[in-house]
Amino acid sequence: MRHDDHPGGDAAQRTTQAGRWFMLLGVITCAGMLFLSGFFAMRARELAWQATMQASENLTATLEREVSSTATVHDLSLKRVIANLTTAGLKQANPQLRQVALFDSLAASERPGTVLVLDTSDNVKLDSLGWPPRPANFADCDYFQLHRERPDLGLYISRVVADRFTGQPELVLSRRISRPDGGFAGVVVETLETSDFQELFEHLNVGQHGLISLVETNGHIAARQPFVARDLDLDISGTPDFTSVRQT
Repeated sequence: MRHDDHPGGDAAQRTTQAGRWFMLLGVITCAGMLFLSGFFAMRARELAWQATMQASENLTATLEREVSSTATVHDLSLKRVIANLTTAGLKQANPQLRQVALFDSLAASERPGTVLVLDTSDNVKLDSLGWPPRPANFADCDYFQLHRERPDLGLYISRVVADRFTGQPELVLSRRISRPDGGFAGVVVETLETSDFQELFEHLNVGQHGLISLVETNGHIAARQPFVARDLDLDISGTPDFTSVRQT
C-alpha cells in the first residue's frame, strides 16, 4: 500500500511546483505590464510636452513677427511725417490741406496711433487728430532728452506711460527731427495704446493656466493675457525667466 502512495505524492509535488511556476509567471507578467504601462505613460507625457513646447515656440514666433511688423509700420509713419515736413510750401498751406499732407500715411495702418510733432521746446506743434493741436508739453519725457542729445538714436520706444490727454496706458514711438545742418529741430512721436496688443492677445487661446506677456527689453511688462492691470509696467528684469530669455 505504501508503494501505491508514491505516485500520488509525486503528482502532488509536481502540482505544487507547477503552481509556483504559474504564480511566478503571473508576477513577472504583472510586473512587465506595469513596466510597459509606465514606459508608455512616460513616453506619452514626453511627446505631449514636446508638442506643447513646439506649439509655444510657434506661437512666440508668430507674436514676435506681429509685434515687429506693428513697430515697423508705425516707424514708417514717423519717417513719412518727417519727410513730409520738408514739402515745399507746407508752412503756408491751408491747415486742413497740411493735415492731409502730413498724416496721410496713418490711414494705411490697421491700428493707427496719434502722431504729434513737437518743437524744440517739446510743445505740441502739429497734431494728427486735428487743427489747432491740443496744447501740451512733453519736455519731461525721456525720449525728448535722448533725441536732443543723440542725433543717431533712430527709433526709440518708450516704456509704458499714461497718455497726457486720455490717461490710457500706451507706448510712445519717436524719432528726431533734424535741420539740414544736423541741428535739433524737434521730435515726432506716435502713441500706441497697449490695449491694441491686449486685443491681439485676447484672440489667442492660451488654456486655463496659460500666460502671454509682451515684455520690453528693459524688463517692463507692456501687455499680458490674462489681463491684470497692476502688472502693466511691472519690472521683471530681475526674475530668472527674464534672465533666461535674454541669454537665449
